[in-house]
Amino acid sequence: MTRQHVSMRSASVSLAAIALTSAAAWAGPGSDPRVTSTNGAGDVLCVSVKGTPELPTGTPTGRAAPTLLRTYPQWDYWNLDTNAVRDSAGLMHFGVRLWEYDNRIPYYDRYVIDSTGQVVETWLGWDGLGSVPAFTDANGHNVFVRPSSSSQYFGVTDLAENIHVLNTSAESTGWEVRYSKLDPQGNTVIPWTVITTGADCWNWYLAPVLNHNGRIIVTWIRDTADICAIYSDDLGVTWSSIVVLFPNAGGDQAVSVKTLVGADNSLHFVWRTRNWSTNTERLWYSKARADWTVAVDETMFYEGTAAWYPFASLDDQGSIHVTFAPTYDVATDMYYTRLRGDMDLNGAAATDARLSAIQERVFYSDPDYVHYPMNLVDANGTVHVVYEEGDYGCNTDKDLYYMALCSLAGDLNCDEVVDFDDFGIFADVFAGADNPAPAGSDATDFANANSNNDEDVDLADFTAFQAAFGSSG
Repeated sequence: MTRQHVSMRSASVSLAAIALTSAAAWAGPGSDPRVTSTNGAGDVLCVSVKGTPELPTGTPTGRAAPTLLRTYPQWDYWNLDTNAVRDSAGLMHFGVRLWEYDNRIPYYDRYVIDSTGQVVETWLGWDGLGSVPAFTDANGHNVFVRPSSSSQYFGVTDLAENIHVLNTSAESTGWEVRYSKLDPQGNTVIPWTVITTGADCWNWYLAPVLNHNGRIIVTWIRDTADICAIYSDDLGVTWSSIVVLFPNAGGDQAVSVKTLVGADNSLHFVWRTRNWSTNTERLWYSKARADWTVAVDETMFYEGTAAWYPFASLDDQGSIHVTFAPTYDVATDMYYTRLRGDMDLNGAAATDARLSAIQERVFYSDPDYVHYPMNLVDANGTVHVVYEEGDYGCNTDKDLYYMALCSLAGDLNCDEVVDFDDFGIFADVFAGADNPAPAGSDATDFANANSNNDEDVDLADFTAFQAAFGSSG
């Protein structure tokens, strides 16, 4: 697929002195034959497109238009229950749990995408390792695919390739955290065991991570208030008591914490709060050092009417990429922001201006409803996103889409440099203060060029673009 940006609106931007043309091209998938494998019943389990990308390996193709990965008609569950992970070979894996109310099978679909945005493998009806969403990558490492939103298995793999699996269960003592350990082949080593009681994990969501010393850390929000953790230093044999890291996090009802491990074993937390009196929702960030002390206290970086299930990933330079949609049911916009993960403020909170390297902005709009955008960032800094499109609710049609977006301010074609090619895109969507996107222009280009997120692309945005011109990732 090739898109051309040739309609230059530089005259209307008072830029007539600058004459240029630009084109941004995206490579399509190769034409190599497909390789399939089937189970005993003859069902297709894997469809793998083998071949060399048209662009050199590791070179981003740019922010492509959304690509439909699969349709799920009359889906008998509230959402598609997507999940994601980047493996040790740099490939992005996005999964869909196939469990439905009337079809409670344990299988998954998994889509493997390389750094150029090509879908290089599609696994259909995949059963993982040990019936949990773990797989072995091309380097021989086991990887656990972490979920986006709802109740299912959560887990990590350790340096010996063992698979550690967790979930929650409501009991008379409060929500319990349950644990099981599998060997590298998926055989049970430790059967399901309660490792803590009174977890009160209101929305089922756990966020387990493995730090670089081999410590397994399981975090969650207790009773919609406290960010808590338990940990194991002996690969799941024994577990600590509950450690309260951030009590009453954010002050309002808190849910859906995402936890990431930094290169120095610091812990980064992103979560959401809701005030039911004012219907105000906020997104928060905090950071704890490896010894549990606070490096950055609770810092709000988004406030609005809704911000459901933020998803966060950490890149190789320590930046945190967050995607979210403003509601769970009727959202037509999806948002992106990039946070600085390198700060240590000795326990103080940051300001939003200091924390946010890129302020939250709409990265894609769709008149059909969109939900649960989740992201993985590759070694080039390209942010790969999958999201669900369709009516919210049971027995409604749902589609899974993929797209890539740019994390560098002003880099509108996602090639990690802000140059004249990006200016060509900017000039295409420039319309001036209080004006909508020009007729026939790309809505996502318009949203990306709108750097201050004020619903127009005007001279203020051009000033920001000038400041970014010449920068690189």
